[in-house]
Amino acid sequence: RARKGHLSHFKGPPDDLRATRQMLEKYKERKGLDSRRLAAIIGGNKCAKETLGQAKFQEVPEEDHDSPHFDIRWCINHYDIKFAEMRPGQLANHFPNSGSELGTKVGLHRNLRSLEWFDKVPMDSFFPRMYNLANPWEVQDFVDEFIFVAAHSEVVRFS
Repeated sequence: RARKGHLSHFKGPPDDLRATRQMLEKYKERKGLDSRRLAAIIGGNKCAKETLGQAKFQEVPEEDHDSPHFDIRWCINHYDIKFAEMRPGQLANHFPNSGSELGTKVGLHRNLRSLEWFDKVPMDSFFPRMYNLANPWEVQDFVDEFIFVAAHSEVVRFS
């Protein structure tokens, strides 16, 4: 039962999904775009553009980035996605109602770090090392870790 609710949240009822497909097809025809799926990539994320291009997506023209015409919306800022206006079948690279606490790497990092204070579980015991390079103390931690790993690899290489 929960699984069905989860899937219908993302796919929507068949009639709504069909309506979304028809809306996107009319948009592509009006804009002279081919039949490939549409990606609205906001923020100049080069890696996302290349990866979605390899997955046979075409980019939504820049003047239409805020329009509802997309199959997937990819952006850096969680707040660039209007979740309430998304239609069935549309995807985004953030989760609704997660804000920056879990929807960004920095927010996730901050929450995982605080886990040790609340549950005595060190983040490093189950999650890869990560650093917030906007924090000067963590920049120093990153540099120290980098030097240690580089030195360790040289010792291993020559032993």
